[in-house]
Amino acid sequence: MVTGRIIQRDDPDFPKLSALYREAFPENERLDLERSLEKWTEGNDLIAFDEAEGSVKAFAGFAWMLTKGDLSHILYFAITEEKRGRGLGSEALGALRKLYPGKRIIADVEDPDTACDNAAERRKRIRFYEQAGYHLTDVRYLWQDEFYIMMVSGGELTKEEFEAFWEDDEENAVTYPEESDCGIIEEHGSK
Repeated sequence: MVTGRIIQRDDPDFPKLSALYREAFPENERLDLERSLEKWTEGNDLIAFDEAEGSVKAFAGFAWMLTKGDLSHILYFAITEEKRGRGLGSEALGALRKLYPGKRIIADVEDPDTACDNAAERRKRIRFYEQAGYHLTDVRYLWQDEFYIMMVSGGELTKEEFEAFWEDDEENAVTYPEESDCGIIEEHGSK
C-alpha cells in the first residue's frame, strides 16, 4: 500500500526525492528545485510516497504539487525505478486524491502527436492517467522546447483557467501550438 506525505528539505527522504527528480526528468524539463522551493512559498508541496513493506515504510517516489484555489497541479511525478511496474504509481495517484480532497488535480503529459521517436511511450503515459480517472483536455502548450497536453481529475479545465494558474510566473510562461504534428508546429500567443 502506498501513502503520501508532505515533506520539507530537512526530511531524511529529501535527498532521495531530489535524486529521483534528476534521474526521472530530462534537464530541459526540470525546474531548479531549490530555487522553486524558495520562490513559491504558498501551495508548493513536495510529496514523498511510501510503500509499506511489512511494518517498515520505504520511499517509493514523489510528486511535486503546486496548488492555487481549487486546482492542484502535478508538476512532477515519479516512482523509483526498482518499484515501477507494480501498480504503485496508480496507488500514489490515489494517495494524492486523499491529500487534496475536493481539488481538481491536473497533470501535463508530453503530446504524442509531436513525437517522432517515443509516441507509444507517451500514449502509454496517457492511458496510465486515464485508468486513474484523469481525462484529456483541449489545453495544449509548449514549454522548455516540449509540447504538452493537460489532463484533469475531479472536473474540467479550460485554457483560461490554466493561463490564470500561471499568470504570475513570467519565468515559466508557455506558448500555445497552432497544430500538433510531428516536428511541424506553429506557435502563437504567450501567457
